[in-house]
Parts: sequence; C-alpha cells; structure tokens
Amino acid sequence: MKRSLYIHIGTHKTGSTAIQSFLTLNKNIMQEFGVLYPNKSENHYLITKELREKEKPFLDKETQLYKIFGTL
Repeated sequence: MKRSLYIHIGTHKTGSTAIQSFLTLNKNIMQEFGVLYPNKSENHYLITKELREKEKPFLDKETQLYKIFGTL
C-alpha cells in the first residue's frame, strides 16, 4: 500500500496554529479514514530535522519518524 506524508509548514500569520488546532481536534475522525496525525507530545521538530538530514529516515528504526509512522 502506497503511503503519503504531508508536512504542513507556515510562517507567522499564515494560519498554521488554526490548522494545527483543527487537525488536533479532529484526530480521531481522521484516523477512521486512515489519516494519522501525531500527538502534540510527539516531537515534530525531530521529524523535520530527520527529513532534512537523513536520506531515508522512515527506514531507520531509531528515528522519531519511524517510531510514529513505521507501525502503521
């Protein structure tokens, strides 16, 4: 099954907080449709760092990206 990863980025005053709040509030509904939105407690900063610095972080079992998305 092919999977997609969408990364939402935004500068100040572009609605980033509103989008993140909406996704957080609707996390359970999205999961029913196969969409995973990581918990707020999971370190999103590590994910972006891993995507920048590693060639295939989703294959490395030690990365935060693998720990969050690798079990799907």
